[in-house]
Amino acid sequence: MQVDMEHLMAELKKAKEIMGVSDEDFESFTKLLDDPQALLDLLSNSGIYTFHDYFYYPFRMETDKADPDFVRAVLTFKDGTVKRTRRSRFESEVKLKISAAKLLFNLAEKCFKEGKPIPTAPLVDDADMETYININRAFKHMFHNIFLDSGVSIEELARKAGRSVEQVEQLRSFSSDVNLDEMVRLLACLGVGTNLTCCVEDSRKMYSYTDYVMYDAECIPDPDGTGAELKLMVNNSRAKPKLHVFFNQHDHAERYKEAVTNWAQRLILEGKRVPDGNSGRSNRRANLSVRLDVHTALKIMFHNVMLDTGKDLSGLGEEVGLPAQLLLLLLQDLSHKDDFSLLYQAFDEAGGGLHFSCSRFDAEHNPEDAEAAELLYKTFVD
Repeated sequence: MQVDMEHLMAELKKAKEIMGVSDEDFESFTKLLDDPQALLDLLSNSGIYTFHDYFYYPFRMETDKADPDFVRAVLTFKDGTVKRTRRSRFESEVKLKISAAKLLFNLAEKCFKEGKPIPTAPLVDDADMETYININRAFKHMFHNIFLDSGVSIEELARKAGRSVEQVEQLRSFSSDVNLDEMVRLLACLGVGTNLTCCVEDSRKMYSYTDYVMYDAECIPDPDGTGAELKLMVNNSRAKPKLHVFFNQHDHAERYKEAVTNWAQRLILEGKRVPDGNSGRSNRRANLSVRLDVHTALKIMFHNVMLDTGKDLSGLGEEVGLPAQLLLLLLQDLSHKDDFSLLYQAFDEAGGGLHFSCSRFDAEHNPEDAEAAELLYKTFVD
């Protein structure tokens, strides 16, 4: 397998500038590039899963020796296995890409039924073209491999998540759309953290959904017990937002979440930036943490990216058959659970792109990882 070193180094340099890595640390890390295969092996064994590995597959076009009018798509995977499509008459690159995608579709179905890992795409420089997997399916393929690597049974996962086995089977099925909140819940039960970030190259800004998923607050109950005042501990805001919550028969936690979500929604509709939460930072006054839905946090992040880049969604609107303004309204509506693939494409259109990866904590052998896994579970499951 050949590694595209020039492309890899260029991407690493971009990440260095955005993240502010020192020249010394960068040089130490890039010494690993003297042995690219060792680096890939290191990354593959580090417990890091990257969405791109399941979404994008480069391949070579192989001409039939007996009849040059016939070709095959040849896919070489990270584990070294090689798969070829059936020989067919070459008509167009599009048809060959579809043929490669069908091979991947059938291979993934077979792996799912047999309980085997789905092969991932290599970083190669000798590819003739590439094919892409449906965004929702790529997510499910990644989750399938994470689930297998965890060694947890489906029954144990359902018990930890507080869901039935049937519900978990439906969530991990390749035929169902991605329910982002439920999938992050399942991943947390497996001791796997979800990283959803966006890097805007022009401004070198880094955004993470974790900045908007948890808001610390000072909660001051009303004397009569009918409600409470929330003072949100947010960043980049001189005034701390004050919200009033009225209690009723509903769970108090849901009322707190509803109040913070409505506050963020008002700011979005007014075209204002939504401050990120102060969770994880020391604040003596905070006595409550309000967790928003993952999907809600991601849409808040998208709104802030759009404000910073000033891009429009006309290109994506044409692709999905909706006017750009209507599409933007849908993506701004925090109560509307969009298809994950639509939101993923919207980040691309906004000028940042959504970078999606998962990190597995080694809770069994590393005390710090054990603490992180426990916090993850409390955040997204308890």
